[in-house]
Amino acid sequence: MNDTLIQNIVSNTTTKLKGLQSLSLSRCELSNYSFDVLCKTLGQNKILRFLDVGWNHLDASNMNVLCDLLRESTNIGKIVLHHNKFGSESMRELAEIIVTRSSLNYIDVSANHIGPEGFIYLIEAISKPTSRLHTL
Repeated sequence: MNDTLIQNIVSNTTTKLKGLQSLSLSRCELSNYSFDVLCKTLGQNKILRFLDVGWNHLDASNMNVLCDLLRESTNIGKIVLHHNKFGSESMRELAEIIVTRSSLNYIDVSANHIGPEGFIYLIEAISKPTSRLHTL
């Protein structure tokens, strides 16, 4: 999707996006700009439970925006991030969310570049008593 198209879609469907419970955008070739606009709009959604943004070449520059969305949209329970370009620092940021978001119970980060350090961040977060994550 190009940036103009995503901006038009978001502008014309903001009310509808607020009512979504599930959103799959796998393989949509989201640009950094499109992902940013989408996450900021979805932050107004208080009932979104599932988000799939796998296969979009997302990287560390996108993790801040994603974590902001996860802080705002507190009902997201399942998030699919597979086949992107997230590294260990992205997993450190995500680990902070795992500890604070009790609704988050499933995260798929397969086929990223998290390395041993990123894996340790996630395992340490899961071991905290506040984590409700049951599938990683």
